[in-house]
Amino acid sequence: MVTALCNVYVNSPLKLALFKETFSEVYSISDNWLIYFRGKYKKEAEIFIKRLDSSKHAVIFNNLNDDSWGFSVKEMLKHSIHNYIYIYIEDHFLMENVDTFKEAIDDAIKNGIDYFSYSFFNADIDFNTLELMYPDYSKFFAFFDLSDQNAAYFKTSNKFFFPFSLVSVVSKEYFLKVLRTELYSNKMIPHLIQKIMWRLHLVYPRYRILICKINKFLKVFNIRLTLYTPASPLNMEKSIHEMEGELLPLKIGVLNKEIFANFDDDNGAKNVSVIKRGKYPKGLKAEGVTKPIVVSELKEYRISAHEVINRQFYLKASRQSSIFLKYIFVNKGKLKIQSDTEEHILSKDEFIYVYANIPHTIEGMVDSVFSVKIIPDDGWAIGDYY
Repeated sequence: MVTALCNVYVNSPLKLALFKETFSEVYSISDNWLIYFRGKYKKEAEIFIKRLDSSKHAVIFNNLNDDSWGFSVKEMLKHSIHNYIYIYIEDHFLMENVDTFKEAIDDAIKNGIDYFSYSFFNADIDFNTLELMYPDYSKFFAFFDLSDQNAAYFKTSNKFFFPFSLVSVVSKEYFLKVLRTELYSNKMIPHLIQKIMWRLHLVYPRYRILICKINKFLKVFNIRLTLYTPASPLNMEKSIHEMEGELLPLKIGVLNKEIFANFDDDNGAKNVSVIKRGKYPKGLKAEGVTKPIVVSELKEYRISAHEVINRQFYLKASRQSSIFLKYIFVNKGKLKIQSDTEEHILSKDEFIYVYANIPHTIEGMVDSVFSVKIIPDDGWAIGDYY
């Protein structure tokens, strides 16, 4: 079994909605949930947990250190009863059934894997690049020992590899080693200084290497420089360029199939987020949006009887800032708007708001004219996650 760690910042209706949806998917993964909420909607999140947790598998914490994710997690882990930790992150969606995830965790434990990333499949380390490591193989993994020697290889051949990221299942022993690097008086590098570093071409991985070297010196003063606010868990993540000392050696597992996907972030890959795949929101129609738009403001299109066009819209940016709505108005004729799960028939002077990122077809049931407007949905705007 695995201890599940949930220390999340619930500071917007979107974050609360994501938490409710993704937590429900993975709740059965553990009989030892350690839970702490921060943010404006933490009470609502706690109420949701208490209703869901009929088996009393959750320990809910209060009044921990909101200014340090590391110190609060240190206290939470005192209640861990298993030797492996699943770090729950609310904006990652289960793409397989939960039993598959359980099997993958059991496989990792059976083979003594210290760390594997359960999401961002093939993003920082690709399964097909590992054969030179002469890994061992199991049902779900290729796995190998990461040492000082082959870490040097990864620093040149795969510089974006992170041997510790938040979206992970990790042995408690390794997690505690990483956690010890966090338990200092953390000082965030001011944004202005970070901008100056980038203008001086201190881009990745140079800036992480520089900060790592500075922190070695500051360690004697119990000080650590960070890129993010001390309240953010992102400070714990370790690139291959920061792997040294007691963090090595360790056994790394790399999944051979996708189990989770991120809500809004491609993380360097192409069009792999749940938004761009059209998997979220669950429905096509945007409920509760009923205000018509002046037709003169819209782009007009013509469609013939029985003609079908495929549509989906999202921004090219690696990380989406919002989910867009599409307003469709029928000027003349009759349309069928259809997704994999819904069908809507619109006649003359009728309209609908749909989520533009959900793949859909527009079919002319007769020769028709319709108008369209794409609108950012401010209700789904994505703010500061941590």
